[in-house]
Amino acid sequence: MNILLDVVGDQSGKQYKMDHYATRYPTNVEDIAGFLVRAIGTVTNTKMGLNHSFTVDACSPGHRKQLLPILHYSGDEPFTKYEMCLVFAKILGLPHDHIIPDINPPTGADATARPRDCRLSTRKTEDLEIPGGLGLSLFIQWWSSHLEKDKLRRD
Repeated sequence: MNILLDVVGDQSGKQYKMDHYATRYPTNVEDIAGFLVRAIGTVTNTKMGLNHSFTVDACSPGHRKQLLPILHYSGDEPFTKYEMCLVFAKILGLPHDHIIPDINPPTGADATARPRDCRLSTRKTEDLEIPGGLGLSLFIQWWSSHLEKDKLRRD
């Protein structure tokens, strides 16, 4: 995200092409951390009653701990990088004329092949019924608050 903020903040007259082809689902690391804390507490307190047993040997022989299955955790609001730049420009009150949407799929030797829509299914994660659910922050609200706090620290 920092590079997108840098692009929005660069009001030098330089133009930037920004991906407006691939859809991403930005995920807040604070949301992930909160979910993991709640999930670990649930596993520790109730053993979660999973339908399948996941165990691993711990440090001492004969000691076993239950592990979660492989799960996906992802934001659920779709944005292209260009759309995220527009959000940042609005929050910061900056013009975005210097950011040009690129609607073409990436090509060339340096292009990274990715799906157009990077959505992950979080159904199995939600089915665990961890207290507080996924606990997803809303992108615009979180960034508005974060950038305001950042501005107050700098002033």
